[in-house]
Amino acid sequence: MSKPRIGLAMDVEDGSGPRATKEKSPFVFLKSAYVERVIEAGGIPFLLPPTHDESIVDAYLDSIDGLIVTGSGIDVPGEMYGHERHPKTGRLLPAKSEFEVRLIQRACSRTLPYLGICNGMQVMNVAYGGTLYQDLPSEKGVKHETDDATQPCHGVTLEAGTKLHLLIGAKRADVNSSHHQAVRDVGNGLVVAAISEADGIVEAIEDPSQPFAIGVQWHPELIPTHAGSRTLFAELVRAAAAKPRAKAM
Repeated sequence: MSKPRIGLAMDVEDGSGPRATKEKSPFVFLKSAYVERVIEAGGIPFLLPPTHDESIVDAYLDSIDGLIVTGSGIDVPGEMYGHERHPKTGRLLPAKSEFEVRLIQRACSRTLPYLGICNGMQVMNVAYGGTLYQDLPSEKGVKHETDDATQPCHGVTLEAGTKLHLLIGAKRADVNSSHHQAVRDVGNGLVVAAISEADGIVEAIEDPSQPFAIGVQWHPELIPTHAGSRTLFAELVRAAAAKPRAKAM
């Protein structure tokens, strides 16, 4: 049997961000840890650059068996879920966020297994009609930040009976989330799978109606030996291998 193809939504530098080159030329990129985890789990990574072209989005999904919407250093615009933009909203790339929302919504229509990581979890929640805290420190008075994302920095409680709880196999886990936006109102059809022990912030969500649809606020690609990270990628690849590739009707 051929290895399942796992699409990885790529990040973007538009020429004005922290990774901008001297020439200020836009480019797409992806941190290698995502690729490494997919390969370790037995999948073949397929890189998906953002696009406005709806036919290309469908072509991407026709070509893959599973999807990862990766983390990013950008924020999701409040306008995408009916809120005014918060004054402490960070860097925005609306076209990228809109592309990722379309990816997730169309993946759902195909029951394509997918995983949302950090910003990818936030986009997942918006794709389901949910909302976000645009700035945790000012809106909730809490900070979820770390200077070293390769080390766990706080604990989460896993919600009993969720797929994530079953995968991790424990009531709690130490994770490495670092973010200033977070799930506020949970999207339609989603359930909370993990919450921060210290302050109750939602740290994982999932769609129980899908074969595999999980979003985690932390970065499992950077801590493969913690919090069931390898199991998370392995289960995504397993679900992708079990899913016949077919176009949406």
